[in-house]
Amino acid sequence: MTKPKQFDRMMTNLDRAMEIAPSHAGTIIADAAQALHKAIRIAEAGAEWERFDLIPTAGPRTGFMGRILCEQQYVTRQGRTKGRELYQTQGGALVALGISYAVDDGERDLVAVRVAGARDDEAAQQAEIMEFWQWDDGAMEMAKKLGWNTAVWID
Repeated sequence: MTKPKQFDRMMTNLDRAMEIAPSHAGTIIADAAQALHKAIRIAEAGAEWERFDLIPTAGPRTGFMGRILCEQQYVTRQGRTKGRELYQTQGGALVALGISYAVDDGERDLVAVRVAGARDDEAAQQAEIMEFWQWDDGAMEMAKKLGWNTAVWID
């Protein structure tokens, strides 16, 4: 594979930037390396996995390559529409999303995200998601769809 002309131009500009503004050049290199790494991960993921970027009302933005496992939308007794989504990341983590949709135009949707990191104990990972969803009827319905065993055995 031959190098594109843009690569030679970029290297010339990089050499010049390193002479004039080394700290800025270093930041640009780090950003470019991160962008290239992300592009490689996305390309390697294939069709089964897609990129998600979840933005909770409070807490850090959560981005990952994953797939959706289950989703649900329901109306509470108070008439408020809510939703749940569950994703699995390429690394095996589970990412749960809880949404309370805005009723009035001036309101914002309330969005909460919980990440249950990948681990050998799937039951503990699943229990963490169920805790996030407060073990309510809708959460139990989703667990059933996913084939999760929600019973706990104590020795």
